[in-house]
Amino acid sequence: MQCACDDSIASAPCALAESHVVAVAQSGSVGGLALVAGGAGATAWWTDDRGLFARPLDAGGGAAGPARRVGTGCSGGLAVASVGRRVAVACGTRADPQRGRDGSIAIAWARPDGVLTRWQVLDRSGVDTDGLALAARDGTLTVAWRDANGAHPEIWSADVVDDGERELGPRLLSSPSRSAGSPSAIAWADRSVIAWAETWSDGAFDTRGEVLIDDGRGAARPVAQTTFEDPHPILLRRDPGLLVGFRDARPRDKRPRFFLQRVDSLGQIAGDAVRVGRADGPGGATLLPCAGGITVVAPRFYGRRDVLIGVHRLDAELGRISGEHQLYEFGVTYAGATAACVGSSVLILAAERTGDRDRAARLVTTTLSCKDDDGSEP
Repeated sequence: MQCACDDSIASAPCALAESHVVAVAQSGSVGGLALVAGGAGATAWWTDDRGLFARPLDAGGGAAGPARRVGTGCSGGLAVASVGRRVAVACGTRADPQRGRDGSIAIAWARPDGVLTRWQVLDRSGVDTDGLALAARDGTLTVAWRDANGAHPEIWSADVVDDGERELGPRLLSSPSRSAGSPSAIAWADRSVIAWAETWSDGAFDTRGEVLIDDGRGAARPVAQTTFEDPHPILLRRDPGLLVGFRDARPRDKRPRFFLQRVDSLGQIAGDAVRVGRADGPGGATLLPCAGGITVVAPRFYGRRDVLIGVHRLDAELGRISGEHQLYEFGVTYAGATAACVGSSVLILAAERTGDRDRAARLVTTTLSCKDDDGSEP
C-alpha cells in the first residue's frame, strides 16, 4: 500500500460506527482474517475448521452478499492480495502425520467475489506451519511463510511469475540458528520486500531479537533491535522508502507497544523508531494509509485476559492526531483483527467471543470514518 498523506484530511475528527456481525463459526477457531478493498466495498476472507470462506461487504461493513465456502481451511495461514481484476490467495495447510496427510503452501486465483478459478501448490509444509505473507508486482507474486520443520522456525519464500507458469524458489531467508516469527511482504518499486523477526535467548534467559528486511539486494539487513518474543513486523510503502512497524517492550519491563521505523530507498535505517501505542494482544497489528493519514489497528490487552482493538491515527510526520479509538464491548474479547481503506473510511474486521466457555466466534466489522469541521466526509 502507498501512503499519500494530506494533513487537512488527516486532522478531521473521526468516530467508530456500530458493528455488524458478518459470520459465526461454531467451532470458535476462526483465523487468517483478510480484507481486500474493491469497488464500493470490500471482500472479507477467513478460515476455520469448516474451510476457507469469502463474503462481500458494503462500504459500511455490512454484508453485501452471502458467505461462500471457496476451499479447504488454511490451518497454516492465509494471505490475500489484489492482482488487477483478480485476487490472489495464499493458503497454508499443516501436515498431519497421524492421518498420513502432507502439508502444503499453495496459491489460488479468485474472482473479486471469492470464486476460485485456479489452484497451484508451491511447496510442502510441516506440522507447525504458521504465518503467510503475499506481495504482488508486475505479474509476479511473492509468497513468504513460516515453517518449523527443523529445530527453529524458519522463513521461506517463493516467486510465482508469468501468471503461474513458472516458479522461483523456495529459498530460505532466515538464520537456521534462530527462531523466526511470522513474515510480512510488500511490493516496492521493482522488487518485493519481506520482513520478519528473529529471536534468541541470551545467557540470562532474556529474549533478544531483531527485525530484518530482505529486498533482494544482498543479505537481509536488521532495521530494529527488540526484547519482545513476538515483534510481528509489518511493512508499508512510503516513497521514497518504507515504514517498518513492529512490537517491542521498551523498556524491557513494560507491556509491548507498536513502533514505526523509517527505512530509506537504500533499505537503511532513517532516524529513530517512533512509538505509537500498546500492541500486546493476539496476532499482529495492521498498518495502512487511509483518510489522508496513517492508521494502525492493534489488538491489546486490558485487565488480565480481555482484549480490545486499539486504532491509532498518525499524520505524515508520524505524529499522533488524536487519542486511541477503541473497539471494545464489556464481556467480549478479540482474537485478532485486520483492516482496509474503503473510500475515506477504515474498515475493520475482527474475530470476537464472549468468554472462555463460548465456543462460537463471531466475525464483526466496523468503520472509522472522519469528517471535516462542516460535517462532510473528506
